[in-house]
Amino acid sequence: MNQRWMWALAVAACVGIVATGCDDGVELVDPARLVPNRTPPPTEQGVYGPLPASSWMNELYYGRTTEISGPDGTQCARGGPFSFFVTPFETDRVVIHFQSGGACWNGQSCAFADGLFSPTVDAARTGFVNGTIRQGLLDFANPDNPVTGWTHVFVPYCTGDIHWGNRRTTYNEGAGNEVTIQHRGAQNVRAVLSWAERNLPNAREVLITGCSAGGYASIAWMPWIAEAFPEADIIQIGDSAQGIITDSFFEESFPAWNALELLPEFIPDFDQRNPDFNYLDLSLGALYRIAADFYPQFRFAGIESSRDSTGVFFYSAMGGEGGPEEWSRRMNASVDEIAAAAPNYRFFVGEGTYHCAVNDARLYELESDGVSLLDWFRARLDGTAVESVRCSGCVPE
Repeated sequence: MNQRWMWALAVAACVGIVATGCDDGVELVDPARLVPNRTPPPTEQGVYGPLPASSWMNELYYGRTTEISGPDGTQCARGGPFSFFVTPFETDRVVIHFQSGGACWNGQSCAFADGLFSPTVDAARTGFVNGTIRQGLLDFANPDNPVTGWTHVFVPYCTGDIHWGNRRTTYNEGAGNEVTIQHRGAQNVRAVLSWAERNLPNAREVLITGCSAGGYASIAWMPWIAEAFPEADIIQIGDSAQGIITDSFFEESFPAWNALELLPEFIPDFDQRNPDFNYLDLSLGALYRIAADFYPQFRFAGIESSRDSTGVFFYSAMGGEGGPEEWSRRMNASVDEIAAAAPNYRFFVGEGTYHCAVNDARLYELESDGVSLLDWFRARLDGTAVESVRCSGCVPE
């Protein structure tokens, strides 16, 4: 249950009690717990912590990134521990940022799992400590950052399932080259959202974003985040995650990851109890269309490059044919299809082969058809009217 409703019900049930609990067992949260500590942190290291999953916002320091350990049930691909990172600023505006990375979904791809994604949170931790991850929206010192002053919740990616899975899967079983992957991305995200919902009940704006695997997560988790923060304005902006895939990808990945568990059944088109439901009919574009239709009051967006080299690589690895030309043709058709079906969706397609902008300095540098990506992003964030943008000549003949 959302913290605001818990508070209201508790107050109604415990009139006159000023405490952290009452006879019916409902916890009343001291509002002071929800405010980050503004005293200087006890250490100058790049990351504070780790703190336990039971921690409260007042145990974190304003403007200092803190690592929070995942609770029982969370883990990375090889069984190692999961943790996430919170940089608190003002708590009424929140960024939920899913980390990027590759994926594995069958024996061939998972045999090279460590080359496709990081199986631990070590890279994220190191990146916060040495500053290499502090780019794009994570560059908190940049005065041009469109989310300056927003509390930033960063969800590391270490499970090879684009943050969607909840299954321990052994690939190549009996073939002599077995590999077991803990696809627990969904479990990890649920733990992060539980912490965020408990600590950020006053959020009035929530940006959901991420690149690549994180971009896929941003749209798949959007309904759950919207329900967790029912009084907030929700803005979803996926990056380099249009999902140009082969017909066999969902057929292999959904069972391997147990990804169907993620679909929100409170949205009719995702309700698996419907006899007409078939997950093989889904696509990344369908996720956008269905979510945008169910939440017409919120804003959705996608950022793409015209010939994303990483997107082309994974499309080819899935068995897709036609190379960059076919990938680009499909990507452009996908964003056009979503935009035609969802009036609350906009896209920005820039020329080039780059992969990712929201977590890169190119967020501040890119232009397409004379439009600055940063200006376009700001407009989408604050609700200013803005049109979709595509580079001239970027649709293959």
